[in-house]
Amino acid sequence: MKFLARALVVLLLAAANTARAEQPRVDVPVISTVEVSAYYPDRAQRMEVSGWARIRCTIKADATLGDCEVVGVNPPAFGFDWAALKLAPALRVALNGAELEKVVGQPIYKAFRFSVPDSKVFPEPVRPPSLAVVEAARPAGADDIGMATLTCEAPTVGKGLARDCVVDAEGPMGQGFGAAAKALAQSAYQVDIETLEPRLSFTLNNGSFSEMRKDRLVARAERWVDPKYGSMAELRAMGMVQYWGDAAIYLREKSPHRDLIDFSPSGVNVNCGWTGDGSLKDCKTDLGVASDLGKAALALVDDLKLVRRVTFNINWGQ
Repeated sequence: MKFLARALVVLLLAAANTARAEQPRVDVPVISTVEVSAYYPDRAQRMEVSGWARIRCTIKADATLGDCEVVGVNPPAFGFDWAALKLAPALRVALNGAELEKVVGQPIYKAFRFSVPDSKVFPEPVRPPSLAVVEAARPAGADDIGMATLTCEAPTVGKGLARDCVVDAEGPMGQGFGAAAKALAQSAYQVDIETLEPRLSFTLNNGSFSEMRKDRLVARAERWVDPKYGSMAELRAMGMVQYWGDAAIYLREKSPHRDLIDFSPSGVNVNCGWTGDGSLKDCKTDLGVASDLGKAALALVDDLKLVRRVTFNINWGQ
């Protein structure tokens, strides 16, 4: 009797997998680069920032999409989420053999990538494995559609596997998509991002070493600008300083927090070279070698490291 029950379960699972494989996959066709560029956020374009946004919509009876909302955007605060919503009314679903009335009301996802023309920024910094590898990592018994958003450390130089990943979000919750995505990312997702320029800048201020910063983040990394164009503080005030979206300065794990350092509210601007292991070298400040505040800032460099991180989604059934 137990044998028959097991056989019945196997047959039911096989039938379910066959139905899933044979079910037509509804999707949203790729939109041309020209259409996307028409809605490129002005601020992002002026600063030569590339980015992406992902929306979730509901399929309507006329094959258009409605009730759209943003479910992911990077980098934030540049308007890529707004641009994606502006593009949504132009979308139409591709039924691929499915019957429209059977998919009306179902959720559907669409991602938009905005790449600066003639920019050095890689449009695809994270290279996924084949669809078969992704599907093989699907949590057992989970829903057909699932996703997880991850933030992972990337190689400082060259390309390599994502590592030290953290799950930022997952859905549906409680089905194992986050854990599955983390394991998959660290074993099969290659990261190949733009090489940093030889020098970078960052600002140390009174909050840089606070124990409140559990992530040990000290400062965001900025593109270094030659001092002949003005101090970093002046250039930043004029909006002429661009952040490296994937690079930041962190306190090394065994280095102590320093709550009593007084760098003044405006902080101290530091510029450094860097090495392949993330160490900083040949650092200077805008204050010059004679400044006590500048010396205090430079004395901390050995406790800091450059870290590059990328954020991306892993999707199943979408």
